[in-house]
Amino acid sequence: MANDESPVVWVALTIDCADEAAQEQLRQFYLRALGGEIFNGCVRARGMLLIFRPLADYVPPTWPSAATPQQIHFEWVVPDVEGAIEYMTSIGGRLAEWQNECDPDIRVLLDPAGHPFCLIAATASATSKTRPSIKFGSGTFAALCPRRLGRCIALEYSFPSRRRAAQRQERARQFRRA
Repeated sequence: MANDESPVVWVALTIDCADEAAQEQLRQFYLRALGGEIFNGCVRARGMLLIFRPLADYVPPTWPSAATPQQIHFEWVVPDVEGAIEYMTSIGGRLAEWQNECDPDIRVLLDPAGHPFCLIAATASATSKTRPSIKFGSGTFAALCPRRLGRCIALEYSFPSRRRAAQRQERARQFRRA
């Protein structure tokens, strides 16, 4: 059940990297990937702030190996996977070596610092006969199950009502003003 009364507003995500040069590479990559603007050295795009933090002992993830596990990754829905791959590689991303051959609707790429992210075809419909649909709260989800990973990822295909979205946006605006 959704908690629409939560005082918490998600406003930023910090992405680690090796040094200031990698920090600038990531800043430019995500700015071009998501649009938006540079704001106090961060990328502000689509209601989110991405912060890039250089760490002296940074080691990039070795996904899908667990030797250096990933902590998070983005799931991005795109209208044309191949076109999005071409664009993302032109701005500094690269195709991951491992791909799930069983699901042509998902492609894994790496950002310039080695963090994985997924490009998912917008046509990967929740009504697909090859993926079960899951009703959860106000959303309908399609379960994406990469067999080699042995886990499921749920993508939301329908979004909460406009009223709740407007309430969240207003809370975010109030938070930013404070």
